[in-house]
Amino acid sequence: MKFVVELSSKCSGRLGLLSNIERLPERCINTPFLLFVNPNLSREVLELNFCLKSDFGVALPISKTEQMEEPLQLSKKGISEFIGLSECLTFLTFQNTSELTRTGHHEKGSIPVFRTAGKINLNTQRYMNIVEVSKPDFYLSLADSDTWKDCPKRRLIKSNERSQEFFEECISHHKKINSKSKLIATVEGGYNMHERKKCIDYLKKEDEYISGFLIDGFHRNGFEATQVDVDAMTEIVEKTVEILNNDKVRLMFGAYLPHVTLQLISLGIDIFDSSFIQIVTNMNRALVFNFDINNPVKRFPEIDLTDEKYKEDFTGFLENCDCLACRQHTKAYVNHLLITKELLAPMLLTIHNLHHYKRFFEVIRECIKNNKLPELIKLVTDQYKEAGSLIYEQPEITDKYIKKHNASSK
Repeated sequence: MKFVVELSSKCSGRLGLLSNIERLPERCINTPFLLFVNPNLSREVLELNFCLKSDFGVALPISKTEQMEEPLQLSKKGISEFIGLSECLTFLTFQNTSELTRTGHHEKGSIPVFRTAGKINLNTQRYMNIVEVSKPDFYLSLADSDTWKDCPKRRLIKSNERSQEFFEECISHHKKINSKSKLIATVEGGYNMHERKKCIDYLKKEDEYISGFLIDGFHRNGFEATQVDVDAMTEIVEKTVEILNNDKVRLMFGAYLPHVTLQLISLGIDIFDSSFIQIVTNMNRALVFNFDINNPVKRFPEIDLTDEKYKEDFTGFLENCDCLACRQHTKAYVNHLLITKELLAPMLLTIHNLHHYKRFFEVIRECIKNNKLPELIKLVTDQYKEAGSLIYEQPEITDKYIKKHNASSK
């Protein structure tokens, strides 16, 4: 695998190109890039809405894939072909970033992974066995990422120590299996720069085996990522990026709000996941924020389709949107589906929201190319900041989401 920085600017992030991918040698991936998190859409829908042969990749959490281990071993096919997405980039992760990760539950030599069927303790041997039979294009080094804004220092230190042990075991297995899957090293340390530097120091000892870095440990995933301390996080990210190799791809996963994602891109982050889309969809909302800097009209960035005012609104979610949901369905129809709790409702919202966000990333790349990222950041930030507490900062919204998540995870 080869990663080349094609354009870099101090205030506008960087454009990169991933090429020479072992399984997809003819495919080139432009960064900044969006990975779809377990989109739960059929191949036919993905083909109708998204060009699978272009910049398209999926993040597959271990909680959704570990039960495939035996069938994958028997089939001797990689997970890309097994799930019917052989032309797509696949990325194996150890946590589902669209769901709140439970704190604690640690046991020596393993990390807790919560599935619908209950918790498993995932050790390095099992994890690397899954990597070997899954043959993803990329996978994360196992790590203890259970840190947050004000967690005790002893938890940060323990997280780093455990992550180092996991990394060394992953590297040892990686060398033995001679895998074509590329390793992305996980940088832990929470909001403590001293711990981050310690982590990077031990990772760099195996630099030749590392294809990129995931900067992790700022939140416990799910809704919590929408409420991170942005100033504190970006300060740590900026300092971390300065000491990472410039020729390695950089990733950050989590449901960051669009204007926060833009700030991270301006600091040089290359790849994100779509967990924010799942958060928005779970709240029965459609994304409509404007990212057209040539027509900088500000509007409320998200619409709640359960609102009664939409029950006789026979227009699509967003004017001029060409996604399948907007072309063939209306706000009134989806309002009805949500009220009657039909399963089609979240599917249509997912289709629109993924389409809108994928288009957003295409515009981001254009803005970096034309040195106009600051204009895009201002436009999107103004829309979300004006919406303010009406969207994510109200305690009742947070409580409602967490209760819904806890109920669905039992």
